[in-house]
Amino acid sequence: MLRNIFLAVMLFLLAACVSTEERNPYTAQIAQLDSDYRAGKIAAADYYAYRNKLSTQNGEWQASMERAAIRNSINEVLRETALCRIEAEKANLSGRNPAKIAGWLTMQMQQIDTTRCPADFRGAYQKHIDSVERYYEILSNRSVADDVGPLVIAFGQALSGDASGAYSAISSAAGQDRMRRDELNERLRYMGETWRDVRGVAIRYGANP
Repeated sequence: MLRNIFLAVMLFLLAACVSTEERNPYTAQIAQLDSDYRAGKIAAADYYAYRNKLSTQNGEWQASMERAAIRNSINEVLRETALCRIEAEKANLSGRNPAKIAGWLTMQMQQIDTTRCPADFRGAYQKHIDSVERYYEILSNRSVADDVGPLVIAFGQALSGDASGAYSAISSAAGQDRMRRDELNERLRYMGETWRDVRGVAIRYGANP
């Protein structure tokens, strides 16, 4: 049994070493090169030439890892956002109050961790949250004359990215009140615009919105 435990520990340590090397394949090479140079096993000219090459490759590798980390962080935010939107769409289809759904969606998106994302993505994402909150405010303060059915449809279509369908539904909800209709449409337009900005920034970092 002790032998099995010993083997398990050795396999774990070996896996950790492999994992470390995968994280940075140049660390060991640079350390070995420095050791050989200090021991006089390599000429100065050869050492500096190879050291510079390894340093360049190491820097490029680290930069690629940083880009991958940023891309993964953005993808995770987008994934969590998509899950929130799916739940909001389900609630919307069930006929729940669109104001409450928009308020819930705003709260859920605010709780998504974006701290590992770059500043421009965080800024674009926060603007989108603000746009959903603005729509939530107008839904919360809707006129008693508004037909809630079309507002439910409009919010659902806005969530799915169907701006024209949302505008049509809003027109039905607001009736002949042009100012009311224009205000609703403007907030829907802003919500779609800010989401396009989020997608644009994500794409620049190689993410998959």
